[in-house]
Amino acid sequence: MASRIVLHIGQQKSGTTYLQHGLAQRAEPAAAAGLRYPVPPTGERHVPNHHQRAFYGLLPGEFGYVSDTHAAQARTDWEWLAEQVRAEPGPVLLSSEALAFLRPSAVRRVVDELGVSDVSVLVTARDLARNLGSAWQQTVRGGTAVTFEEFLEVRSRDRDRLAEADAADAVSAPWRAYDLASLFERWGAVVGSDRVTLVTSGAGAPDVLWRRYLEATGVPGLAGLPTPVLTVQQAHLGLTWPETVLLSELNTAIDAAGIGLRNSRVLREAVVVDGFLAAGERGRKVGLPATWAQQVAEWASADVAALRQAGVRVVGDLDDLTPTSRDSVAPSGEEVARAASAAVLAAGRAKLFTRVTPVVLTPRQRAERFVRRRLLRQPPRSWAPPADGPTA
Repeated sequence: MASRIVLHIGQQKSGTTYLQHGLAQRAEPAAAAGLRYPVPPTGERHVPNHHQRAFYGLLPGEFGYVSDTHAAQARTDWEWLAEQVRAEPGPVLLSSEALAFLRPSAVRRVVDELGVSDVSVLVTARDLARNLGSAWQQTVRGGTAVTFEEFLEVRSRDRDRLAEADAADAVSAPWRAYDLASLFERWGAVVGSDRVTLVTSGAGAPDVLWRRYLEATGVPGLAGLPTPVLTVQQAHLGLTWPETVLLSELNTAIDAAGIGLRNSRVLREAVVVDGFLAAGERGRKVGLPATWAQQVAEWASADVAALRQAGVRVVGDLDDLTPTSRDSVAPSGEEVARAASAAVLAAGRAKLFTRVTPVVLTPRQRAERFVRRRLLRQPPRSWAPPADGPTA
């Protein structure tokens, strides 16, 4: 059985994907230095969130966005991860963004199911303004058509209901993922407040977050672990403000056109990766709308004050969680048009909806076709698989 569990709860868009890819890349030297990061033996090191899928399997019904079927399929992932914890004699690190959403009773269940008495929690976080902007981008990138103002209206209502939801041990309370003070309270009540550490990402280079994170694990041998090297796809780079506005409009058009789920995913991914990320001038980063800047600053200030009062251990600086002023003027039509040009070029290059459906022939039919082509001296036509092949 593992001697200690380091449980990383990555607040949404706080660099979690970067850290997970880095840990998977450096799993062997990390283990040699004294900390095991379990990676499935299937060669799928490009998938950073395999621990998250395991927690879906452990806690069916606890995540509103995870279907019962998906949770049931993920049960084997949990069984595999639990076996890794049982088989490892030293410290083990597990990482998941989804744990930030858990209600109090589910927090207790996770710790109990791990079966290790020494559990410490690391929470990575960034300032609320950037967090909300990134979450809006991710929502749009996932296929939802919503303006930033509409997104913030929903989050405001979520925030108003959080205390009531926690008191009732309700499953659904989306603001749990943003409210750091309540997150520390929930996990500290189970593992001990002195075993919960906050790691701030700041606004600097990613390697600053990497170094702070390694320090927070409490494993001295990790200090010299090399900085991760990620591809564009692995880094999961954010969208700019005009790109997000354009993609939200595209989602509306996709819905109106009745394009299926699989093809719409392929289309969005092509637009983002081959269009937006490949463009030279991509536009401004997302900033809070002027009508929301003061409100979000007040939310962040209240959260930071609660963390200071609680005496939370911090690697980094609590001031990193204070939103900085950023352009609040929404993108112009010209800016969105430039993003649209990149999207159109990407969709055109991808040839997304060209399908060639293979015909399944009997042995006799294949023989007859072979003879016929030999007689006519016509070479067989090549076949290519559909562009929208099966998804994971």
